[in-house]
Amino acid sequence: VITKEPTNAQLCIGEKLELNVTATGNDLTYQWRKNGNPINNANSNVFTIPSVSAQDSGIYDVIVRGSCSPSDTSIQVKVTIDQAPIITEQPKEQTVNEGSNVTFNVKVSNTARSYQWRKSGVDIPNANQPSYTLTNVKQNDEGNYDCLVTNKCGTTTSNRVKLTIIPKGDGPLLSLSQNSIEFGTVKINSKLEKTFPGLLKNIGSETLTITEINIIGDNPSDYEIFGVTLPMNLSVDEEKQLNIRFTPSEIGIRSAIIKFKGNFAQPPELQLSGIGGFIKISAQEKIIDFGNVGINNSSTKNALIINEGNAPAKLSQFTIAGEDITEFGFPLDIAEITLDAESEVELPLVFNPSSEGSKTAIFTITVDENEKISIQLIGNATTSLKDDYPFINHFSAFPNPAENRITFQFNSIIEGNFQIAIYNSLGIAIYHSTQFFKFGDNFFEWHLLDDSGNRSSSGTYYLHITNGVYSFVYKVVLY
Repeated sequence: VITKEPTNAQLCIGEKLELNVTATGNDLTYQWRKNGNPINNANSNVFTIPSVSAQDSGIYDVIVRGSCSPSDTSIQVKVTIDQAPIITEQPKEQTVNEGSNVTFNVKVSNTARSYQWRKSGVDIPNANQPSYTLTNVKQNDEGNYDCLVTNKCGTTTSNRVKLTIIPKGDGPLLSLSQNSIEFGTVKINSKLEKTFPGLLKNIGSETLTITEINIIGDNPSDYEIFGVTLPMNLSVDEEKQLNIRFTPSEIGIRSAIIKFKGNFAQPPELQLSGIGGFIKISAQEKIIDFGNVGINNSSTKNALIINEGNAPAKLSQFTIAGEDITEFGFPLDIAEITLDAESEVELPLVFNPSSEGSKTAIFTITVDENEKISIQLIGNATTSLKDDYPFINHFSAFPNPAENRITFQFNSIIEGNFQIAIYNSLGIAIYHSTQFFKFGDNFFEWHLLDDSGNRSSSGTYYLHITNGVYSFVYKVVLY
């Protein structure tokens, strides 16, 4: 029996990884695994890698066997290997008119704890963000700029880029209030429209006329100017807005450049950048078991919803359906939730039974108005609530991989008729049975068929055993 589980680890490249497990029993043997695969020669209660590399990131666990069955498997732990910041978007050299605004940007693909912008190798006070902006630039702002990006694994220096300032002169002169626009992450084929008041300004001495606005660069078709009539005239010191629509067609960085033409010299360029994103929403648990709850009492458990994608997702239409819909509830009075990229949210669910017996329902969430995720809700209502205790122990499932059937073997400390249900990874019950279990050792076989006789494929399943008073859930991954 495992008495102390391994823990998650976050290391830098070159550091030492050490995972530990403590177990009790006789003649113990150990087999560490990475992503479900056995690791050669990893047969001690301590697993080490003297100097980790990026390839050592993954999910680790250990199987502990003793002289008596069954074996015991540890929890899965996540090993994350980081390194000094990796710059994926460098600042760009720029040539702008005097009086314009200038923004330099830097992006990294991994963690960054601090930023420090420099001019000619000297730290710029309070320039500690991924973007650095100069407003109303003057001749003395001209020079070379770079950024130091630091995390716990080291410091990376960006490219050094030159800022050139064009002096003011006679005639019309177009200035931009910002020379780069960041649209953030937008789900592919979705639209984000932005309006930029005062983006265009005539800082010259005569009326300015814009005759063409063109989009060029790597991904020009992902951007569109709308609501603009050309030619566009700006009197001296007049400002006008620009409307830009971003519709990413693919996942990843999407960039373009806006160029202006008209009766002015040295036209500025407007850099556009955005990320085509995706969402990946899942529930940490496909089944939530409330255990034993007395009639007219209530129990609350949280459903952890995770967005593993790089774009925000909208969660809405929180519904409960199924056989015992009135026994379960979602207490939040909300229409929708925005779940940011790489984040999670806990949603409370309530079991408040009104009659005795085993109760089930399905909690469903709509994602971005088209996709749905479901969680199976299970609870047992009893008139005289007993202490919830593990009435099943020494549980094992074999063989795995299985060709035609899998056997579940366990020890029960109570006897009687039990209802058995097997749920797939979507939380849908695919198999039902009733079995009599005696006090002591028991087993039953599942022939890998659903209630309709269809063969079940490999994947994650959940076995639920209940007698209406006590409940047991076991997760099994079929290979």
